[in-house]
Order: sequence, then C-alpha cells, then structure tokens
Amino acid sequence: MDASRRYELIARHREGPAVVEQVAAGLGDEELDHVPADGGWSARAVIHHLADSEMMSAARLRLLLAEDSPVIQGYDEEEFARRLHYDSRPPGPSLAALRATRDSTAAILDRLSEEDWGRSGIHTEGGDYSVEMWLEIYAEHAHDHVGQIGSLLPTRAPLRQRVDPERVHPRDALGDAPCGRHVAVVGLDPAVEDLLEGSSEEHGSKVVLLGQPERV
Repeated sequence: MDASRRYELIARHREGPAVVEQVAAGLGDEELDHVPADGGWSARAVIHHLADSEMMSAARLRLLLAEDSPVIQGYDEEEFARRLHYDSRPPGPSLAALRATRDSTAAILDRLSEEDWGRSGIHTEGGDYSVEMWLEIYAEHAHDHVGQIGSLLPTRAPLRQRVDPERVHPRDALGDAPCGRHVAVVGLDPAVEDLLEGSSEEHGSKVVLLGQPERV
C-alpha cells in the first residue's frame, strides 16, 4: 500500500463518527428499535456494535504496534449483542465512545513510520493480520453501517447507496466482522453526503436503490 492510499484511508477513518452521528440524529425509540424482517440488528444495536467494534479495533492496533507478532483474538459479535444489552441501552454513550476512540487512534495513525506500517500479527480466525490490513478493514466500517442504519428507518424515504462491486474487503476472511458491502448513503445532509461519497467515483461505483433491509 502506498502512502497516498494510506492517507485516503486515514481520512476515511476520521470521517466515521460524523457520518454515524448524522444518520442517528433525532432517531426516536421506535426508529432505533425497528428490527428488519430478516431478524437482523436494529439501529440501536448497530450503534452499540460500532462502539464495541471500535474499542476492540483500537486495542488490536495497539497490540500490533507495541508487541512483536501478537495474537489478535477474534470475538463473537452476536454474543456481544446478546450479553451486552444492545437492545436496551441508550445510544448516546456509544456514539461518544466511537468518536473518542477514533480520535485517540487517529493521533497514533498520524505518527506511524514505514516500519510501523509493516508490522503484523496473527488473527485467530483469519491468519496473517497487518497494520495495513487493519486500516483497510476499519476505515470503511462506520460508513458501511450508516447504509445499514438508513435501510432500517421505515418512516423515512428510501436512501440511495453507492455500492462498489469490485472492492472485496479483506475483512471478509475474518469471522468476527460480517459487516457486508461497501456503501455510502446519498440523500443526507450535503456535507455528510460528501464525506460518505469519498473517492467512490474513481472505483467505478454505481448507484442503486435500497429495497428490503439487509443484515450487514
């Protein structure tokens, strides 16, 4: 991965909290707790997942940087959701945790050397796991879930998504991150739309209209 690609992904990573906060703003309990027909997560659960995943990802990056060939432990997202009360906790603290954790991690990413970027460990479910792979996984994570939350809002107009069919994410090999397609929602606040859209045009994205909500 060259430096320009890293900068692009780091910028994407920084944007994540803002786009999640935008789509979550003003949601009432009915919208937060709407469960799709397939039995997937509600918007409330997705927000808690984002916070917990972010805190786990922050620990993983720090292990990769501070230890030699660390073991990166996988975890069961469904058990987190069940045992950590994703269905009832208020979303505000999790939104705050997402932002604070990303801000802390961003200050580390800005200071990494070429040697740091080359460090790696072993994921218990996916095998080789490098700092660069970590960045590729988590730079898009919040944006992916913004599309999922948008699809769960039955009282709002459908949101268009940009889906890039060519980009296969390395996290697909990791059993603890079944977060789905690369998406950016169009039709929100224009400033957030710009953040979500990012560099999708250079990848040949195409616009589709959401139908039934998917588990992401």
